[in-house]
Amino acid sequence: MTEAFVPDVPPGHSASPGVADPEGSVAGVGPPARSRAADSWLMALEGDGRPVPGAGSQLGWLLWADALEPAAAAAACERLVQPDVLTAHGLRTLSSEHPAFRPHAYHRGAVWPFDSWLGWGGLRAAGRHAEAERVRGGVLAALDRLGRAPELFAVSSDGELEPVAVANRVQAWTVGARWAFEHDWDGRVGLSRAAAASPPRYRG
Repeated sequence: MTEAFVPDVPPGHSASPGVADPEGSVAGVGPPARSRAADSWLMALEGDGRPVPGAGSQLGWLLWADALEPAAAAAACERLVQPDVLTAHGLRTLSSEHPAFRPHAYHRGAVWPFDSWLGWGGLRAAGRHAEAERVRGGVLAALDRLGRAPELFAVSSDGELEPVAVANRVQAWTVGARWAFEHDWDGRVGLSRAAAASPPRYRG
């Protein structure tokens, strides 16, 4: 069986993750606490099973996968589009209000184009089309400014777009994400004939 992320783990309580059944559906992932100051969304689990709270682009993955109950999905959308996560250039992996936030760190605040692509698809699936378009347009604009197809990039606390020195300058999944954005394909449905006839190509 596969464990799902848990949106809400109140202090003093153990995590009770949703579990995928043999048919692949996910149950038991309910609504979170609403406070941004003390996020109850689960970012990860420590090696000993202790939950690591934090909001970031992982909420878009849950939306993309239809892994949340309706109330939790609505809360995830609302949290995902707050300015500490949704920037003018895509979705941060971790909120800029989190004490561990580092805009140039791989999984502590940087923006990954393919990661934002999943969030774009998740927001579209939830009916948040305006915010989804902000994600799509922001990532494409960032890639145009930075050049090539960087693995990830940074958006500072002040909203400035910055390259990440250790990031691969050409990353296959960034090439794929750009192609998907440009062809309006969110991975949740099959490709159109036109899109299938135009596979991703790197434009250096």
